[in-house]
Amino acid sequence: MGFFFTDKKTLDIAYLLNFSRVLLFDLWMMATQTWFKMCADFLILIFLGRL
Repeated sequence: MGFFFTDKKTLDIAYLLNFSRVLLFDLWMMATQTWFKMCADFLILIFLGRL
């Protein structure tokens, strides 16, 4: 995985691609964490309801 820093344009494109990848990963992590938390809360409610 090598970048060719021939001019500033390719450098900007590579930087933008890397930045968007990190941003998407962060958004995905936040979404899955909230989803897991919602599922856990739901399961706890069901468990408490059966007691």
